[in-house]
Amino acid sequence: MNKQIWQVWSLDVWGNGDEGYEVNDRRRVGKIELPIDFTNHDIATALLHVGLVSPHVTGNDIDTDGDDTIIFVNHAILNYPIFQLEVIEENEI
Repeated sequence: MNKQIWQVWSLDVWGNGDEGYEVNDRRRVGKIELPIDFTNHDIATALLHVGLVSPHVTGNDIDTDGDDTIIFVNHAILNYPIFQLEVIEENEI
């Protein structure tokens, strides 16, 4: 099974839901492993596994936007960015 290693950045954002958000700063907080065809549930589980979200967070609580190299993980209801993921490695497992 193909897996990818993603660098996780925690985002400090300015703005609001009406006018949009702008990333003020970001901080590297860890790495996660995801399958090539990951879902929001896979992302939430991987973030939980490395201690970046609490156990009550599920794939329904997040929304994602991006491409095959950079993904923004957003709060599903408030739509503000929480994390940025950047692919750094692909493995044959």
